Amino acid sequence: MSPPAHSFQTVLEQLLTRLRNEGRQLPKTLPRAWFSDELFHCRSEYSADYLREIEENARTLDKLSPQASSYGYLSQRVEAQLLAYTQAILRARKPAANSRSATARSGQSTKQDSARKTLSTLHQDLAEHHEYERRLQDNLREAQQKAVTGTGKHDVIIKCQQRLLRCQRAIAAIEKKIESN
Repeated sequence: MSPPAHSFQTVLEQLLTRLRNEGRQLPKTLPRAWFSDELFHCRSEYSADYLREIEENARTLDKLSPQASSYGYLSQRVEAQLLAYTQAILRARKPAANSRSATARSGQSTKQDSARKTLSTLHQDLAEHHEYERRLQDNLREAQQKAVTGTGKHDVIIKCQQRLLRCQRAIAAIEKKIESN
């Protein structure tokens, strides 16, 4: 039982490190409306405060036994907070930054490629990515349900969240290309 917990903690810590790095690029203040009052106890406009709450909950979760009655609730809360924070990162990013990071990652998107793609092709790509996003959200919900019932692994949930985040970044990049055409 220890190896899966260690693996989960390792993956969670990697995700938190990644979110910390992403958070450094955010404006210091974000609209409070982006963070659900039901999901966060924090009532700040500073993004770092929300990440601190997630980290505190993750540390508490790490100390709990998976058999503890509050373990399932807290693990779901941390997962939902992680998702909310990653969505806030996407919202806060400037479109130019989204485009640059997507271009740097793929290595395939250039100004010439953008010029060659027609608007209809971009819309087709966008529709396809929205379908991917829907499927990834379904996969995430399924993984969360399995974790609640005790049949799933939490590192699977984190990987699903990471895939969903990458997909949402790609959608943002496509939307930026459509806006620029």
